[in-house]
Amino acid sequence: MVTIAALDVDGTLLPGTLGWPLPEMLVNRGWCKPDSWQRLRDFLACVGPTGLEQATAAARAWELFADMVKGVPVAAVQACARHIWSQAHGHVFTFVPPLIAAIRGAGLEPMLVSAGPQELGGCAAAQLGIERYAGTVLEEADGVFTGGFSGVPTLGKPVVVASAAGGHEVDWARSLALGNSVLDADLLDLVGIPVAFEPTTALRARARVSGWPIADRGTVLALVHQLLATAT
Repeated sequence: MVTIAALDVDGTLLPGTLGWPLPEMLVNRGWCKPDSWQRLRDFLACVGPTGLEQATAAARAWELFADMVKGVPVAAVQACARHIWSQAHGHVFTFVPPLIAAIRGAGLEPMLVSAGPQELGGCAAAQLGIERYAGTVLEEADGVFTGGFSGVPTLGKPVVVASAAGGHEVDWARSLALGNSVLDADLLDLVGIPVAFEPTTALRARARVSGWPIADRGTVLALVHQLLATAT
């Protein structure tokens, strides 16, 4: 059995959404057709950032992106992901390294779990020294993407976290989750140590009803220390 600390990435470990530059970068580098990017962009503009908190909208956005990269070499997306992370890693919140150290010190295993691309999650995990990570996976065959995908938008974070545990049963009652979106709510509801970090309006309302602690970048480290100490 494994006790984990599931950490969201976008808006939680760093501001904004890490994967936003990826579609346009792929178009600019000649890997994707501009009209496929336009369809995705039109959909995102229609639903807005808060609309993507709905699982159906998030899944539709991923359908459009998966179709956009169909036939694109996996190596091309990986190269773009590495470039994006090279620009973004300096924006990781300063509390993150000591937070990970505190998590490990309490006997929990940190895990990155995100609705974003697995390729970007892998870059973030490597930089932060985290072995387990789970993102949305674009299906591939013979080194190119096939147009399919799986992960958080279709399965939900609890299922993805359980899968990323590598066959070990998760001790949910002693585990921690940190997230900022309603897409994190099912996971926060499942663990014994939930923390809503700078939550969106919808998650803040859910946190108040559920009694989950709410933190921001200035208070989260002290709060997690306190919660871990209490749990221990």
